[in-house]
Amino acid sequence: MKHEIWRLLFAESQDGSEAMALDDHLLHAIRPGEEPILHIWRWDRPAISIGYGQSLDSALLNRIEAAGLPVVRRPTGGKAVLHGTDISYACVVPRPYRDWDEGSGPPYEFVARAVASALRRSGLPCGPPSESMRAELSGNGVSCGAEIYPHELAAAGGKVLGSAQKRVRTGILVQGTISPLGPAELASLFDPGSATAGAPSPLNLQQVVDAFRREHSIRFEPLALGRGATRSIAKLVVERYRSGDSPRQLLKE
Repeated sequence: MKHEIWRLLFAESQDGSEAMALDDHLLHAIRPGEEPILHIWRWDRPAISIGYGQSLDSALLNRIEAAGLPVVRRPTGGKAVLHGTDISYACVVPRPYRDWDEGSGPPYEFVARAVASALRRSGLPCGPPSESMRAELSGNGVSCGAEIYPHELAAAGGKVLGSAQKRVRTGILVQGTISPLGPAELASLFDPGSATAGAPSPLNLQQVVDAFRREHSIRFEPLALGRGATRSIAKLVVERYRSGDSPRQLLKE
């Protein structure tokens, strides 16, 4: 069987601002005919990421500041995500690629197929959310866990895969996280008094990479960033993705 070549960026511990800047750079740098890229990583500390264009109310900002959590804005949409022990990923592909230009569904289905395979092999049954679960998670609230879509994954009554995407003329970026709700002590930031929170991801990074390889006949090769790319990413961190001493500064931008 012929295997498609993808480039791989793999980080067991990464700063959130640097990860967002990296994904942003890769999206705008990729050109037609180049190999797609999988960036997979864990956060180096508990943090919050918010969707492109999302705003947060003053009460929530006060709780975030009191907890001392860094906040970073994603280049993709969606709602706020509490990061702790989850695994985050980004797929960056050139346009055109497979059936990804036919709508928003194919990229999400591509990712969900691989992640579902990895989760099931780890012993966690999962699948698309039921109608009742979608109705229960009606989208009220600022967190990603407050809503779930058909292309995402659910397990044990909770959301275990959340994804969002961004398209530019030459490429598509799909970002997401596996077990998007963070540790229980973080859940109260979004919903004071709540006793529910997602469990840590049962996977390691390599299991997710292996699932992409297995489900989509991919051969991964390491991606080495050149000096120009490194400078571009560092500039994006400073100008667009670093929240500084207060998340309020980031939310004003």
